[in-house]
Amino acid sequence: MLKRAYNISLVATSIIVFIAWTSTSRIPYETFENNMVIRNLVLILINSLVAYGSFNALARIIVYISNKCKLIKRLAFRSSYIQGVWVGYSLGDTDDEPRYDILTIEQNMDSMIVQVKAYGSDLKLRRHVTPECSWLDSQKQILMCVSTSRFVSAEGKDGRNYVEYYFENNGGSTIPDRMDGILVHLKERSSRQIYLKKISDLPHKKGRKELLKEADDFYKDNEGIANDNEKR
Repeated sequence: MLKRAYNISLVATSIIVFIAWTSTSRIPYETFENNMVIRNLVLILINSLVAYGSFNALARIIVYISNKCKLIKRLAFRSSYIQGVWVGYSLGDTDDEPRYDILTIEQNMDSMIVQVKAYGSDLKLRRHVTPECSWLDSQKQILMCVSTSRFVSAEGKDGRNYVEYYFENNGGSTIPDRMDGILVHLKERSSRQIYLKKISDLPHKKGRKELLKEADDFYKDNEGIANDNEKR
């Protein structure tokens, strides 16, 4: 998304430089003792400084305003706008016990902050997941993260994970409201399937209990659909 901000800055800078060049070109030759070479060198230097300063200042201003305005971010990211609070569950390849996830994404033009808290079926916090780096592929609609898990309980071991989230929308809007994914524990060589739904944008007012209730309801609804499909 930075590319769009830079493109806007480039267009605006071109206009500013054109105005500056038009203005400075009116400086009389006598100012430089009728020396055309010195005059042109001075004009090039002045306009180069104007271009550099204008581009950097405009880019920073555009990025800053965009990061503060959700409407601009929604318009800029469109079908890859995933900022907000996501809740859901994950199922392991060795057990059928669900684990509930609360995923918070702060999506900016120049960065992305992802935080995950995982809870056991007893609704007790099991681990924190802090992504060290994240990549968003807007065309394929994939969010990829390399993260480190910090277990709160003694039953798990800290380790590195690789996660892929595939986002889509089921509500007819261009904004994604569902994410499915896979989490791979690199050390334990195990994986979990992840299913999430978006419940709100940031900031959100719901507490932990309300979020976990949403996650549990989502799991039960999906479990019911899966059971119906098996019966058919």
